[in-house]
Amino acid sequence: MYAIFYRIGIELYFFLAKISSLYNEKANQFCEGRNETWEKLSQIQKFNYNTIYWFHCASLGEFEQAKPIIESIKSGDKENHIIVSFFSPSGYNYAKDYKYIDSVIYLPKDTPQNAEKFLGLLKPDVIIFIKYELWHYVIKEASKRKIPLFLVSARFRKGGVLNLLSKNFFIRVLRRFQLIYTQDKNTYETLHSLGLNNLKESGDTRVDRVLQISKQHFENTYIQKLANGRKIILAGSCWPKEEEILKEFIQRNYKEYFLILAPHEIKRSEEIKQLFSNYSPILFSQIQNENKESGILIIDNIGMLSKLYRYCDFAFIGGGFSNALHNIYEALVYFKPVIIGNNVSKFPEVETFRELETLYFYENIEKLQITLKKIDSEEVSRKLKKWFTENEGVCEEIAKALLIASKNKITE
Repeated sequence: MYAIFYRIGIELYFFLAKISSLYNEKANQFCEGRNETWEKLSQIQKFNYNTIYWFHCASLGEFEQAKPIIESIKSGDKENHIIVSFFSPSGYNYAKDYKYIDSVIYLPKDTPQNAEKFLGLLKPDVIIFIKYELWHYVIKEASKRKIPLFLVSARFRKGGVLNLLSKNFFIRVLRRFQLIYTQDKNTYETLHSLGLNNLKESGDTRVDRVLQISKQHFENTYIQKLANGRKIILAGSCWPKEEEILKEFIQRNYKEYFLILAPHEIKRSEEIKQLFSNYSPILFSQIQNENKESGILIIDNIGMLSKLYRYCDFAFIGGGFSNALHNIYEALVYFKPVIIGNNVSKFPEVETFRELETLYFYENIEKLQITLKKIDSEEVSRKLKKWFTENEGVCEEIAKALLIASKNKITE
């Protein structure tokens, strides 16, 4: 029964996307990009590649989890062909210039006919889905063709797609995977309790990703000059509520703290500059031209935030007040205390670092003042160094399993 609802839902979603494309640029990219998929697939088959690995990511966040695995596979054999499909334009637009990928496409609408055509043209040796986006007809067709299927960084909770209405349907989908690497213990236990045994608790691939970034050379001498001996707070991917609290915090503590703020939406940089106008705000794009003392530096670019955390004393991660928390690993990997809003029930990694006493909550300016005073930064650093040492290497293990699966497929 749920398969009927699934098919209707797919058709309705794409119908609405088509209408939205008439006036919405993102929806237009969503539709037009799929028109190019079939031509791109036909071009792939003109070449004789050693092995084709197909990764599917819903969007940019899932792609970040796939990156270290992709790089590990590519470093093993540069002749391996890596193709990545996306559901949304944000992931596609970011990945199309990524040097370790050979082809980037949009996933076509999930229908039986499209699934058969898609896999018939692509002919992948191994298929890797990231996190939780499960496309029924593609997975069913891949299983029929005996293509090894892996689900990496899987994360599910009771409810969601595993609610009473859809649970049996998605359990059948999940059984088709050769192996499911779960991101957290709760997912492992949830799936195991539903009768699934093709499971392995591996942890979050983002750990390896942020470790890669933290080891890249990066230097900016202007930040320390602007801070001028003050402790540095870096607020990453912040939302309006967090900005308002931080504004009051800087008002109270201007002489002791220097604030670096990266807004959730870069286009709001000028708006935030006005919000903090009393504290001589500087845009990062203009940092070389500024010599005045400032209380706040606004990051008005994309791609630099994850490297800037190395300079801070305390990291504030945005989205915590709306259950839309951004990546906390990016700051934790530099062994910095992380402070977030208190509405984060959907993020299991939060509990890990709360118990480790390296992550803290705040809901207002008073709680924030108290929290900052009680943090022992040296003890936090010691605990995080130990944790990251014990939890790295997930991606290498997964990449080896994929390489073995591809060899077994080829010799069949």
